[in-house]
Order: sequence, then C-alpha cells, then structure tokens
Amino acid sequence: MRFVFHFMKNRRLQIGLLFLLSGCAALVYEVVWFQLLKLTIGSSALSIGITVATFMGGMCLGSYFFHRVVPDRWHPLLLYAVLEFGIALFGVINLFAIPKIAEVYFSFAGYGAGGIAARSLIASLFLLPPTILMGATLPAIARWIGSDNRGIASLGLFYSMNIFGAVCGTLLAGFWLLRLFDTYVATAFALLVNIAVAVIAWRLAHGGYKPRSRPEQLTGHRIVYWVLALSGFSALGAQVLWTRSMAVYFGATVYTFSIILAVFLTGLGIGSGLGARIIDKRPKLSAVRLLLILQALLIPAIWWSGFSISALIYEVFLFGTDPSSAVLEPNWLAKSADDVMRVLITVLPATILWGASFPIGLAAVSDRSSDPSRYAGHLYAANTLGAVFGAIIVTAIIIPTIGTQWGQSVIMAAALTSALLIAGRSTAMVVPLLVFVVFPQPVNDNMQLWGRLHAYWDVWDVQRLEEGINALLQRLAVSKTALRSRTCTLPARSSHRMTRLICWCSASLAICLRFCNVNRNRH
Repeated sequence: MRFVFHFMKNRRLQIGLLFLLSGCAALVYEVVWFQLLKLTIGSSALSIGITVATFMGGMCLGSYFFHRVVPDRWHPLLLYAVLEFGIALFGVINLFAIPKIAEVYFSFAGYGAGGIAARSLIASLFLLPPTILMGATLPAIARWIGSDNRGIASLGLFYSMNIFGAVCGTLLAGFWLLRLFDTYVATAFALLVNIAVAVIAWRLAHGGYKPRSRPEQLTGHRIVYWVLALSGFSALGAQVLWTRSMAVYFGATVYTFSIILAVFLTGLGIGSGLGARIIDKRPKLSAVRLLLILQALLIPAIWWSGFSISALIYEVFLFGTDPSSAVLEPNWLAKSADDVMRVLITVLPATILWGASFPIGLAAVSDRSSDPSRYAGHLYAANTLGAVFGAIIVTAIIIPTIGTQWGQSVIMAAALTSALLIAGRSTAMVVPLLVFVVFPQPVNDNMQLWGRLHAYWDVWDVQRLEEGINALLQRLAVSKTALRSRTCTLPARSSHRMTRLICWCSASLAICLRFCNVNRNRH
C-alpha cells in the first residue's frame, strides 16, 4: 500500500510506467509489421535490412524534427497522448493495408536497383508515419521535465523504462502472441496498450505548463553527438555480428532471435538506468569524463563478447542441456534457460556500457538555458542514425567482404574513435586499447556446420540433420565450391582432416535422406 501511495504521488514513476507500456506496444507492432512485410517484400537479408533501416530511420526523423515542427506552447503530456493515439491508428491501418499492397508489389517488383527501390518505397510508406510518432515521444516529454540534473536523470529513467518495455514486447510477441494467436490478436493487444497510455497521459495533463523562452543555439559539447552516433553504430553492428554467430549454435529460430534481442535490450535498459542514477546522485561528476570511461571500457567488453562466443559458449549448461551430449530430447524450457545464460555472459557487459552512454551523453550536452526537447531529440536522432548505418554497413559490406572476425575489429575501432574524440589530454591512456582492435578474437570454426541439434545424429530426421549442418543444406543445389567456402569442423579436439571427413559424410547423408523423403512423399 505504501508503494501504491508513493506511485500515485510520484509523477516521474507514472510517466516511467507510460514509457514502459509504450515500449512494449512499439515492439509488438515492430514484430507484427516485420512479419507482414516479410510476406510482401521478402525475407532476404536485403529486405530485412531495408525494413530495419526504415523503422529506425523514422524514429530518427521524429526525434530530430520534433522541436522544429511542434510549438513549445502546447502541453507536452497532451502531445504525448496525441502521439500514442496516432501510433495506434497507424497500427490498425498497417494491419489491413500491408497485405493489400502485396498484389501491387508483385506486379512491378523485380531485381536490381528497381527491386530495391520498390522495397524501400513500400517499407517507407507503411513504417515511416508510425515510427516518426514513436521517435517524437521522448523529446515531447523532455520539454515537460526541464533541463536540470534531476530532469536529465528523469529522461534517463524514461529511456530505461522504454527499453524494458521493449523487452517485454519482444518476449510477448515472440513467445505468446504470435506463437499462440496471430497478427490480428497481437495488433489488438498493442492497440489497447496505446489507447490506455494515451488516456492516462491525457488525465495527467491537468497540471499547469508554462513554456519558457530559450535560445536556438546549443551550448553543450557538440562532439558528444558524434560520440553517441558512433556508439549507436557499434551497438547495432555488434548485435548483427553476435546474432549471426550465436544463431549458428542455438539454431536459426524465432526463439533464438527473441532471446538475443531481449537480453540485448535488457542490458541497454540496465545501463541507462544506472547512468540516470549516477547523474541524479552524483551531479558534480564530469559527464564528459564518465562518457570517456564508458567508451574506453567498451573496447575490451566487445572483445570479451567475441571471446565468449568462440571459447565459453560451449561450457555453459547450468540446466543440463549440453548440446554435445547424447540426450535426444532435452527439455525446451531448460534449453532456453541455458541459452539465456549463454547470451547474458556474452552480451551483457557491452550492452550495459552502451545503455549508460545515452543518459551520460544527455548530461554532457544539457544546458539549463536551452530547450530540452532540442538536445534530447538531436542526441536520440544521432544515436539512432548511427545505429541505422551500423546495421546496414555491417550486413551489406563488412560481413561479405572481411567476415565476422575483422568485423569485430571495425566495431571496436568505432568505439576507440568515439573515446579518442573526447579523450583530450587522456589520449595516451586510450591509445593502448588499440591492441584489442589489431588482435580480434578469432571466430571459432567449431560453430560452422554444428548447430544445436548435432547431438541428434542417432535420430534419422531430415529436418534435424539439416539444422545440425545449418543453412548450407536448405537448398538441394549445394555445390562443392559452396561447401568448401565454409569451415566444416565439429567442436571436438580431433584433427582438421577428420572433422572435414565427418562433415562431408553428414552432408552427403542428409542429402540422400532428403531425396528419399521427397520420393516417399510423392508415392
């Protein structure tokens, strides 16, 4: 009862709850829209990259242009309520409009530049309007809370709550709504959440609001915007690399992606909450110095993630689901719990540092004489824009050209650059971290053609054998060159020649079983 009474009196906690619910609804929408667009413009890496870039690009536009479009005389909480109503409206429109556009897309879509342009146009048409509204929610509330240290700490708290809501939305959509129901039920759930948030925000707006005249020029450390952009670049780029590496081991399923994304967002939420706490309780600490420490620590943290994926991930089976054991049917819940522990060990240190960078960066650029929606929106836009470029560049350029191992070096180089930008006289302390960039953790060849279900060789199931040797046998036209381009070893201490022989035998056996299964179905 005491907590309930405190919650009813504390406006910060009430707004934080709104951001929690809003983040949950936003991720449910995202999963639903990705599912609908996947059936329309395809599920290739290029299509997924376009969809992700459009989603995050819309949030970047909304946060950047909010203060330019919306006058500060309007009540921020009323604006927040209108934004939530608008998101709910576009959620319903997309649910029915995206399937209808498929016929039009199939009539003129093709390959090459024309196909890319068509996919980008469709993704932009449906994703930009709601995501622009999503991106405008944080600067809208920033205008209401003020520019002092407590206001900055409140923004960090709201950002953290929004991320935790995103975690809940990811798990709800991946493990419940779309697993047991369909896109209509998932959209209805998110719609009800948006309407509830809008109504509560509307009721909270009864208090007075007096806009203050503020200068148009930003007086904070402008270099911090570049630091947060590089932080977003390294965060999303690393997520792409880690998801690609761990999905080989866990299995390329929706549950694997949901677990990795949920743990990644949890780390961001923990970090932003800790950063907001530091700003609130230690206002005299230099925000720029703290941001330098965070960016410097990111370099060994990213290296640790690569080391964990290569060397430690095989050793974590706290709930008894060792993938190399002979157990044919491990418990699904225990298997998922072990996967969560593996991802936590791998991802959590770096994500906490990335999450703490945003509220610390807010404190570094804040100025009591400036409009908080301006610098909060610009910083959020810079971070999101860096994330967009990180996802696109890593997916389309880095992985195909230099691979995962040196892709880690690029991510660590981005973190090192962000640290050097604000190092100043401490440059000599940051430069030695270059050794992590030059010597990245090698990719463990044992993960190739392995997968979780390698343990099921005794069960002659084509689907399991194919998942065990991963994506190379998804098509029957597997050429010898394609197989040679992948490292085919198993996680054991045997010789390189023996592991290649085992992989070639397993691949041939899986193809034979596939043909036998196809012929049996025809008869």
